[in-house]
Amino acid sequence: MDYAILRQGCLRLIAGATILGLTCIGFAAPLPDDVVELYVRASRGVNLRGKVLTVHPTPNAVRTTTRRVVRRSDGRSLTVFEAPASQRGVILADDGVWTCRYDPAEHIVRRKRSLELLDRDADRRLTRLILRNYVPRLEGMETIAGRACYRLCLEPRSRSGLTIRLWVDKTTGAELRRDELDACGSTVCMTLYMSVSFPASISLAEVTPRYPRKARVVTLSRSAVHVDIAQLSKAAGFPVRAPLMTPAGFEFVAGTAATVAGRPSAFLRYTDGLSDLTVIETRRSNRGNLPSRAARVLARPYGETEVDYVLDDLQVVVVGRGDPRELLATAETMDGNLERRWRQDVERVFNGRSQAVGTMRNRGLTGDVVVALLSVSAQAGKPPQTAVDSYLQGSCWRDLARRWRVPETTVLRQIQTLCGSR
Repeated sequence: MDYAILRQGCLRLIAGATILGLTCIGFAAPLPDDVVELYVRASRGVNLRGKVLTVHPTPNAVRTTTRRVVRRSDGRSLTVFEAPASQRGVILADDGVWTCRYDPAEHIVRRKRSLELLDRDADRRLTRLILRNYVPRLEGMETIAGRACYRLCLEPRSRSGLTIRLWVDKTTGAELRRDELDACGSTVCMTLYMSVSFPASISLAEVTPRYPRKARVVTLSRSAVHVDIAQLSKAAGFPVRAPLMTPAGFEFVAGTAATVAGRPSAFLRYTDGLSDLTVIETRRSNRGNLPSRAARVLARPYGETEVDYVLDDLQVVVVGRGDPRELLATAETMDGNLERRWRQDVERVFNGRSQAVGTMRNRGLTGDVVVALLSVSAQAGKPPQTAVDSYLQGSCWRDLARRWRVPETTVLRQIQTLCGSR
């Protein structure tokens, strides 16, 4: 045996393990994609108790909150805020059907439908969505709250997206720390478990909120959860609109009809796998001296931005992280006239294939995705519905273009032509 070669191989192995913060010879580091899959499964598949610190730096101060979290493997969770004083006693509870928030300052419990889809298909879709929108890189091993964690960096494929660094518990896959960084590398928000345990079982009583007897319960949602915009419109009592454009990579998850300030409304949830976007639209009466168009951008605590946008017949609120200009652009594309002109252009370009547009928009697909799927299916000679079905099962249009040997540049030109100026 050539011991020099053997020694050199061992040194390389140790060096590779050291890079990952590992000390055992022969340890095989997992693939980043596998860590992402482990993380998604654990997001609602473990029993957990812990105390969480959230930090959000601002130009003038650093905002922090401390909360106790209990989560069951069936997805039920309970969160109680301990600090700051202004939020002490706030309770958040989610049983998979209803999300409730109790505010002790108002003595009100607000209930709305949970827009989390808790099934295996949702886990697979979420994993594919993360890998579609982010490039994962395993940076090493670190200890958080006494637990060995993979440090996973997820770089956004979109220039405007946030870089997200996750510390994923090696054993359970639970997220024990999360840093969100803007394009300049500055921290937007940090969430860190100061202590955590993973008990074998957690009783239902531990995740059941206990509100004061005099607390008033207000139910916002007036319907079940819908993944079909037409059904959501019927439940809301007015034509609900899906944004024609969203920040890159976001997909419609589900929506529910609700009542906000006594007016029929709709809540729509979008996600790119790691960040969420909420769109709230309320039917607006165009009477009196109300402005026909108005916009307001507000900074919310802990890194979120709220855009309030008034259209002629609709009031829109968009809440999410990221570039406020993109959130404002999302609200602007909910103009019904803009949608009609866009559909006319698509019909002119794709002619006989344009009948699929209504079906795709009804599932919440944005205009660029609709154009991409129509373009790919046309170039490949496939029925549009085949492309739509593949997309809803997790294949992005680039996957389909590669599979059907359609040049991406052709599709991108079509997107730019029909969506670039909107």
